[in-house]
Amino acid sequence: MTTITIRNVSPELRGALKEKAKRSGRSMQQIALEALQEKVERKSPEEWLREARETARQHGTKLGPEEILRAVNEERGDPYP
Repeated sequence: MTTITIRNVSPELRGALKEKAKRSGRSMQQIALEALQEKVERKSPEEWLREARETARQHGTKLGPEEILRAVNEERGDPYP
């Protein structure tokens, strides 16, 4: 395992991290590691868009933006098509 030092952590952030660790019964290190892992694994909007375009290209979708928005709104139960 490697050790990483994070400098210039504000007192407010450190306090919030400490409080979250206390509330969850975990260490500050565990909370920080989980946050880092989540951030690294989360796809950026650019990655999502690239994957969506590739999927559309592979499957030859013909849906336009209006149709996609309408389908999303219907799925959410939005009364405004």
